[in-house]
Amino acid sequence: MIFRISCFALALFSVSLTTTLRADDAPAKIAAGTQLASLKVGPTVYTNVLIRSVTARSAMVTYDGGMKSILLRDLSPELQQRFGYNAEADRAQEATAKAGHAAAEKQQQARLETLRKNRAAAYSSVQSISKIDQLLRSFGQAPEIAEEVDLRPRFNELGLWVKDQGHRPSCSVFAIVSALEFQNAETNGNTERFSEEYLYWATSKSLNRQPPDALFGTGDGSENQSDVGFSLVEVATALRTYGIPLQDKVPNLYAGKVMASPPTEIIEEARISGRTSVHAIPGHSGGTLATNIIHALNLGIPVPVGIRWPDTRVWRIQFLDSQRVDMRYSHAVTIVGYRCKSGKIEDTVFLFKNSWGPRWGQGGYGTASFGYLSKNLHSAVVLEMQPKSK
Repeated sequence: MIFRISCFALALFSVSLTTTLRADDAPAKIAAGTQLASLKVGPTVYTNVLIRSVTARSAMVTYDGGMKSILLRDLSPELQQRFGYNAEADRAQEATAKAGHAAAEKQQQARLETLRKNRAAAYSSVQSISKIDQLLRSFGQAPEIAEEVDLRPRFNELGLWVKDQGHRPSCSVFAIVSALEFQNAETNGNTERFSEEYLYWATSKSLNRQPPDALFGTGDGSENQSDVGFSLVEVATALRTYGIPLQDKVPNLYAGKVMASPPTEIIEEARISGRTSVHAIPGHSGGTLATNIIHALNLGIPVPVGIRWPDTRVWRIQFLDSQRVDMRYSHAVTIVGYRCKSGKIEDTVFLFKNSWGPRWGQGGYGTASFGYLSKNLHSAVVLEMQPKSK
């Protein structure tokens, strides 16, 4: 009896010992808070490791050298088991992450493309703003004063030489047409000569009066050159009303009274083809007008102006500065540039194209100081040509 009991007790001890050994042999799970003397990840061994957090794919640990995120896939199979690593779950999470990264990258590319298009649209919008629109927005602001702006080389390149108005007081007509021909060439890419004779007639017609007779001489300097013709506004009004044909349709007569009415078909054609807008440059003083003219010149736009002119004893002088003027008369020219070495507006000297032929001044061009224009400039306009329809 005693033998049987002993055998039974021995059997129970054997089962208990086997169970204990198997429990001790099972690897302990590793989770957040677990401390390890060392942890081998690939070829690298980290010491004094503390597990901070564990996910399906990685673990965040601190060790002697700092903190690091390790990939569970890089551990040995035994350690993977202790971390509860599942390769399939890892691959699924990796695929999800890759898909998320791809979607994020696609969204980023879409945002960048939208930004690029917006910038391109903004740039296109700025470029589509005409020079005249830019000019109108700049009025009233202090201009950027360059050392020199000179449109004379461009006038010559386009074949728009200095003209001679002849025996007629038609300076405003010639000043307007000079700027018009330049703007037309720049807008449409080809040089065309327009008829001053027609515009002379149109201005007289719109005012319902006979134009002044040919009171004064040609540009050879032999006679009084002061003009008592039309104002810039009157010529601009006629241009908008009647248009203007090419010069070969209505050639210039240069002398005598105004021509008879042009043929009806020429008038109608000129009116239909009229693509010109005229904008008055604002300013209650000559100084303000001159300041705003600098804005136009900086944009490459010539400016017809009306100014009081020196009396006949000094009309030959090509630099207008402090001469005495004849308050009864004004003259019109086209300002085509300026020079200013100091950057101060009061030191600016303006360049203008006259209509008294190439023997006057410097090949038909003259200069005027800012001070002279401040006292004697009374009107200024800019012309806007619409592109020809193709």
